Amino acid sequence: MKVKVKNKIYNSDDESMLMVILTDKDKDNIANMNKECTKYCVHRQNLDEEKVYAWMEDTENVVEEPRKGSLALCGLKCLGMITQDEPKEITYQDGNKGTAYVGIHLTDKITDIGNSWASRNPVVVGHVDDLSDKI
Repeated sequence: MKVKVKNKIYNSDDESMLMVILTDKDKDNIANMNKECTKYCVHRQNLDEEKVYAWMEDTENVVEEPRKGSLALCGLKCLGMITQDEPKEITYQDGNKGTAYVGIHLTDKITDIGNSWASRNPVVVGHVDDLSDKI
């Protein structure tokens, strides 16, 4: 089973536990679905129907949550590898503090490869676990 929430897909093969809590109306709707249908979506009433269907069909442009081993871009578009599962409090060079995912630089765009890398909102572009399939 897979569950899509906003732009992230959760797969029961990858997660230790997944649960969908259904209302009585959800159960009735699912029971009355055509047997060939494989998706059930609940959304706000004011959403454009075409956009809802497009979102339901889009399984390519999903956002992966950052985690240890994620290859991600920071706000300056520098590639880094996240080295911890959870963000941590850091102090930036200008003295400001914030919570960010941390790791190492994988490009030499603004600093040497291997130096500290951090991002408050990293954009995940891949994961080191996926590289073994490509080597």
